[in-house]
Amino acid sequence: MARPLNDFIQRMTTNQIRTQNMWEMTVTTGFADIDEVLEPITMYVEGFEAPTRTTTFNEVGFKGYMIPIPAVEQMGTEHTFNVRADADGEIRRAFLAWQGKTWNPDIAGGSVFEGDRRANVGSIIRLHLLSHDMQTVSEVYKLIGVRVGEVGALQMSNNAGDIAQFQISCRSLFWSIENIKNGAFKDQK
Repeated sequence: MARPLNDFIQRMTTNQIRTQNMWEMTVTTGFADIDEVLEPITMYVEGFEAPTRTTTFNEVGFKGYMIPIPAVEQMGTEHTFNVRADADGEIRRAFLAWQGKTWNPDIAGGSVFEGDRRANVGSIIRLHLLSHDMQTVSEVYKLIGVRVGEVGALQMSNNAGDIAQFQISCRSLFWSIENIKNGAFKDQK
């Protein structure tokens, strides 16, 4: 039986459609000076995606018929987003400093590329998905063990007045869902 338009209208009164702008982001690097500068990041970042999770399959054949068998779980651990640059350059330098904790980029100062390459589960990016009121957090995607891979070029021009921005590419060890407020599957990770 076909569902009438009225069913859809009724559903929209209880659980509306999510628009792409219903989110905020927070960053906790584990380094107080960097965290202080990145505290307002949600006002500068755009284009972040909730990560993927994939089950890969192997096939087992029987009498010529292939049966998919779940084999390996994979989480999306590569993340990119654009950052609108602030005029003082603090935010880009904060990401460079965070990246520099992994290896010392001060070549002129005698760097031997020393740094902390251990897994840092204290470096966390949280993607807060907002509810219909644009204030209540309905769920949080928590990326754990984040390291900055690339601080992209700062886009500048004398021929345009566009917002200067740069891209950040980072990797996480894994991710989970935390703080689910409404709906089904509240214990889903």
